[in-house]
Amino acid sequence: MIYNNTGTAQTAAILPLIKEHRTLMFGPVTGASVFRETFHPQVFHVRAGYANEASKIVSQLRQQGVSRVAVFYQDDGLGKTLAAELKKASDDEKLPFIAEIKVNPQQPDFAAAAAATEKAQPQAVIVATAGATFTHYIKAVQLTAARPAYYGFSVASLDVINRELKEKSRGIILAQIMPSLRNTTIPVVAEYLSLLRAKSPAAQPSASQFEGFVHARLLVEGLRRAGRNLTTESFTKAMEDAGEISFGRFNVKYSPKNHNGSTYVELAIVDAEGSLRY
Repeated sequence: MIYNNTGTAQTAAILPLIKEHRTLMFGPVTGASVFRETFHPQVFHVRAGYANEASKIVSQLRQQGVSRVAVFYQDDGLGKTLAAELKKASDDEKLPFIAEIKVNPQQPDFAAAAAATEKAQPQAVIVATAGATFTHYIKAVQLTAARPAYYGFSVASLDVINRELKEKSRGIILAQIMPSLRNTTIPVVAEYLSLLRAKSPAAQPSASQFEGFVHARLLVEGLRRAGRNLTTESFTKAMEDAGEISFGRFNVKYSPKNHNGSTYVELAIVDAEGSLRY
């Protein structure tokens, strides 16, 4: 079994191998629809897909009456994937984008992207990228007269955002595919925090670490249900026959025709302390 494989390109690269060797890929850290729209019986997703995140963001903007929305992305695999999901959500919500702005990953011109944003004068920009590209773009726009709200996907790292933008990160809104670590009424959150404190009292809870913990909890649940004589087939059947597996507000469900797992998405805003508030 391949567990918690990270990245869309990495997942695509090993997909032929798991088919050839009849092994399982459990909890890949990618939300790309290419792995979900086509059913892959050896793949068990846990997190919601980018399509779920895009739908949540665009729906929220439409419900708030925001009509001038722009999209920024880096012209690479991740950026194109996220932009495509946003286009579908835009069509579904009948909220056309007023501008689509991109940068070349080899020679990104953030000043030009910021100028294009200022010219478009959006009320909100959906930043469809991650890492330093996310923060470099926002820094560049903050040097102009444009003052849009910023929305991002779950792949945007809060740690990077806080480190690079500091107090200017306040108000950025990010899609999240796991429950809030502040909500200790959710059993899986309380369990994670309790175990973390027991192991290292000074450790700071991490959203990425928490996602890995949820993946591990679900994997262990599947192994338990599969029983002693574990095989690829017995694990697959156990997960498909389990019905809904609930960890409080976070639920997953598999079937013989669908291994997409969770559809849980919430929007969280970065507060004055650099934390996410749901």
